[in-house]
Amino acid sequence: MANNPKNFRFPRSVTVVGHKYRVEFVSDLYHKEDAYGYFDDDTKLIRIQSAGPLSKVVEVRDGEFENVEFVVTDELTVETFFHELTHAILYAMDEDDLSDNEKFVGMIGKALLEIYLYSEYEETPKAETKATDDARTPVE
Repeated sequence: MANNPKNFRFPRSVTVVGHKYRVEFVSDLYHKEDAYGYFDDDTKLIRIQSAGPLSKVVEVRDGEFENVEFVVTDELTVETFFHELTHAILYAMDEDDLSDNEKFVGMIGKALLEIYLYSEYEETPKAETKATDDARTPVE
């Protein structure tokens, strides 16, 4: 992995085809919405479940429930951001049917995450130098 998801810089807002959406992180979104992300075109809001530990109650046998702990990773928050951003892009394009296709939107989110994680960049080039009287000065 070339890029660490811990270093991803989430925007406070994004503008998609002239529509500005606020991006918010919520510590209890998973419990309130039963989702890691939430997109609302009317309120121009993208909400993302904050990374960290969570728990949920699951049925393990008929009528028997158990509390299960799990972790929302930094990688999942980046993927969720791309997923919700894909919803915004598709709505802006009037592609409501595509936006409603969670499998399609999910795959776009995963593809964008993979692009981010595995993209390689050249190092920032250093200024070339030339020797002048035992000193090195930047080339103009």
